[in-house]
Amino acid sequence: MTNNNDWATMLKSNTSLSEVIAAAHAAPAKTKNTKAASALLPAMHVGRGTRYGNLTWFPIFTNAEVTTRDYVTHFDANQVKLAELDQASVGTVQIKNDTASKVILFEGTLLEGGWQHRALTRTVMVNANGITDLPVVCVEQGRWGGTHVQRVGNRQAPAKVRSAMRGMAKNGSKIDQTYADQGRVWNEVSNYAVVNDARNGTQSYVEMRDKLDAEMAKLDLESVTPVYGQRGVIVAIDGYPVALELFDHPDTLAERLQGILDGFQVDAMAKPFRETPGQRARDFAMRIEEVGLSQRIDEQHLRNEPDEIVASEALIEGEHLLHLATLNAKHELVLAA
Repeated sequence: MTNNNDWATMLKSNTSLSEVIAAAHAAPAKTKNTKAASALLPAMHVGRGTRYGNLTWFPIFTNAEVTTRDYVTHFDANQVKLAELDQASVGTVQIKNDTASKVILFEGTLLEGGWQHRALTRTVMVNANGITDLPVVCVEQGRWGGTHVQRVGNRQAPAKVRSAMRGMAKNGSKIDQTYADQGRVWNEVSNYAVVNDARNGTQSYVEMRDKLDAEMAKLDLESVTPVYGQRGVIVAIDGYPVALELFDHPDTLAERLQGILDGFQVDAMAKPFRETPGQRARDFAMRIEEVGLSQRIDEQHLRNEPDEIVASEALIEGEHLLHLATLNAKHELVLAA
């Protein structure tokens, strides 16, 4: 990372943001661990925090080159269809992409309908004119049956459900990431229902989210506008960073930002607003860089070695980082103490 004080000073000065970003490109990436450089992570630079409801979000800029996107994140549901397998399975649904473009679906995305509402356990790229099985968890314990078709929206699972989807668990002083824990997912969904007084007959997180979205609408929050050049976001709740998401292109961040913040605002609704110091956000980004991504899950996915704080997973294409999703394992909304 560039020197935090220099970056903060430049943001507060009369220097234009485009000049700040250009300077960041010129600055060498500094890490305490060579794993970060070898694992495709760019240098991250954290901007000034902004309040949104009960959370604070910080824009992230990087020194990585912006290249033309060869994928889409929004699509016609008549051309990109999700459906149950011929032999329906709780942990898998199928996606068929009949378009000429690759499609990316993001970790935590709610898949609504089908035999039960699901959530995607990791970010997945679907090839053009391709068929792929998607790894999912159920977020509706009391239903098994209905329609074969599922819908992809811009809503995401809450933080502790995403932690359960990663199989995050303490191992001594550090946090392992293993496999999706369906039982724990159901437990966390039930806990959200209790905390937010959002119980329903099938213990459906989608129905809980419908209720919470209606309550959120009463807050009359303004729509979020990304900062020019922004490619990622740190979300902080109750004074501490809870998550970071980073994308390879500003347009992808722009398409995702509102959904990310609304998803974490659901986590924040039961908490009072507490300002998060910018240094905590910068420290979180620096820790992510230092820990890096050296565990290969498969050809397209990497994770970090077990760490006390950082739980990262990334989608890559060759030598290109497409999406990084990091949870703060120390935050009480991610992993119970």
